[in-house]
Amino acid sequence: MNEERFRALETTVGNLERRLAALEALQSGRERLPTPDSADAGDLVAAPAVPFTRAEIAPALSGIGRSFVVLGGAFLLRAITDAQIVPRGAGITAGMGYGLLWLWMAYTAPPSDRLSAAFHGLVAAVIAYPLLWEANVRFGVLTPPAVAAGLGAVTAGLFFVALHRGAQALAWIATMAALATSVALVAATGALLPITLLLIAFGTATLWVGYAFDWTLLRWPAALVANVLIIGVTMRATRAGGESPFVAVAVQLLLLNAYIVSIAIRTLVRARNVNAFEVLQTLGVVTVGFGGAVYVARVTGAGIVPLAIVNLAAGASCYAIAWVFVARRQGLARNFYFYTSLGIVLLLVSSRLLLDDGALGVTGGVLAVAVCAVARRSGRGALIWHGVVYLLVAAVASGAWATAGDALIASASTPWRAFSWPSLAVVAAAIACWLIAPRAALGVIMLWTAGGWVVSIVAPALCGAPGVDANAGAVATVRTTVLASAAVCAAWIARRPRFRETVWLLYGLLIAGGIKLAAEDLPHSKPATLFVALAFYGAALIAASRSSREVPFRERSS
Repeated sequence: MNEERFRALETTVGNLERRLAALEALQSGRERLPTPDSADAGDLVAAPAVPFTRAEIAPALSGIGRSFVVLGGAFLLRAITDAQIVPRGAGITAGMGYGLLWLWMAYTAPPSDRLSAAFHGLVAAVIAYPLLWEANVRFGVLTPPAVAAGLGAVTAGLFFVALHRGAQALAWIATMAALATSVALVAATGALLPITLLLIAFGTATLWVGYAFDWTLLRWPAALVANVLIIGVTMRATRAGGESPFVAVAVQLLLLNAYIVSIAIRTLVRARNVNAFEVLQTLGVVTVGFGGAVYVARVTGAGIVPLAIVNLAAGASCYAIAWVFVARRQGLARNFYFYTSLGIVLLLVSSRLLLDDGALGVTGGVLAVAVCAVARRSGRGALIWHGVVYLLVAAVASGAWATAGDALIASASTPWRAFSWPSLAVVAAAIACWLIAPRAALGVIMLWTAGGWVVSIVAPALCGAPGVDANAGAVATVRTTVLASAAVCAAWIARRPRFRETVWLLYGLLIAGGIKLAAEDLPHSKPATLFVALAFYGAALIAASRSSREVPFRERSS
């Protein structure tokens, strides 16, 4: 009995000791007691969690205190320089050395002391970047190129330490400080070119840091500021007293190629699909880089031919890359669309620089036929849309689109434009494209241009020359007859398996015919001509009904 009471007393004392230890742990900043033996685990009292423990707050306070002391030393050097105790150049050199000393301290800090390294790096940035700005803007000691070189060196040092320590926060400090200082320098001094070159290099570097270390968000602000500064270079190059057009174009193409080559290495050599940043930044650099270079060349007349030839080769290379390196790899469909889209932009814009309207129309028609042929042979349906774009550009540039519009919808009381040989070449190309790849989009362009050409021949022969003695009602009947005949042909062609999609053109023609009858034929035609128009349109409706029975809806939708 006494032995049992003694054991109970011993247990009670042990519990009291553990509770006392818990209270002491709470007072000293520990969150929980050391892990007890499993036999007494239920007797522990856990200390409530606190957001910041004393062990965490003390080093932070110490680091903040050291940072203020270090900044005080920097202001002491500034006061000595302002008082002209030492020359300004020597004072700025001493201040920069002082800032780099703390960057070195961040690099050599013990691996376990990440907090001290972060504070040292922050202090180095706070000292170095404002000092570089003042060295140029306030003291005039450094030239803009020298300041840009200094910014690049400091930023590279901070990034090196950040990568060495694995401290992404320090990389963000360097990025935002470098961008803010660069913008402030441009605003204060107007020294655009050296800062723009720096930010092109910096933006490309952040792109590769994202590739290598997965710090992907750093590249967004760097790319944005670089693009904006390129716009400034473009605007100044077109003004008197601004940058040389050749220099401006070189810088614009440097931005374009720096990003495009980097993206190509990742997508081709590493066989990765393009991501959202790469697509958007490519759109950005093509717009402000290539588009800016084209704008400068057209406004100043400098370097148009070399620029166009280089980018024609680049556009052809994009198609070659997409076909040779991307199309044969599985899982890289986005890359195929990416490179072919880049290729069509470069080819069209460069062709516009070199060729007049007629030549561009013929060239666009040839490219449309070639692309449609490749699409049919390879089974790559996306290329058909390239054929649509090429064909539409050719139709607009050659005048075929506008000339057909005169014949199809213009008033008979005004003269119509005549089809030239380039526009006729585009009409032939449109027919060829549709026969090769019978898609609705190509069919619309073919029907508009070819239908306009037919009306431009038949209407003057039967109804008189437009603008002179043409009969408006007769012209309306000719147009309806041509439209209805096209609908009948579409209904007949749609029965063939390869031309199933033609049925959608048929429906479009019937809707357009109904609208045209109400808007043009009924107000202007006489009974005799109206009889012809209604007869042909009725025949088209009958043909359409038969075609609809023979081509099931599901098959058409597929």
